[in-house]
Amino acid sequence: MNMKRTAVIALLFVAIAGATYAQDVSYYPLSTGHAFICTYTNPTFHETNGGLSVFSIGSPSSFMRGIEGFESDLVGFDNRKVAFAKPHDFIIQGPHGDRLLGTRWEFTINPYGPQCSALVNGSGIAQTINFTQCTDGSARSCKAIQ
Repeated sequence: MNMKRTAVIALLFVAIAGATYAQDVSYYPLSTGHAFICTYTNPTFHETNGGLSVFSIGSPSSFMRGIEGFESDLVGFDNRKVAFAKPHDFIIQGPHGDRLLGTRWEFTINPYGPQCSALVNGSGIAQTINFTQCTDGSARSCKAIQ
């Protein structure tokens, strides 16, 4: 009986310790106000490979839309309407709580542009966005700069 009591106390301690270290996990919204350098594969618009891209998005939420300004081979700098929706977090569970690895968004260039999967990792100037599985066959990888 003494061993059972010790085992129950140990389990309770583990449960309490786990609850103490658990973190609130929420999606990574797009970091607005930062410029990104983007490398394109099979671009279907007139984006400059290795050019700047700036997202002017409203308040961070599970549905964000706004304007993307991007460096263009044709006109220098161009704009397009974009939307980020349906965030899905990639989370691992560690010994001291959950850890958010990134958030996958549905990304759409509006009104009739391609739709992509956009994986956002990190925040602020450490943020990266990888756009893959685009319906037009394009892809891009963007890293925030100061």
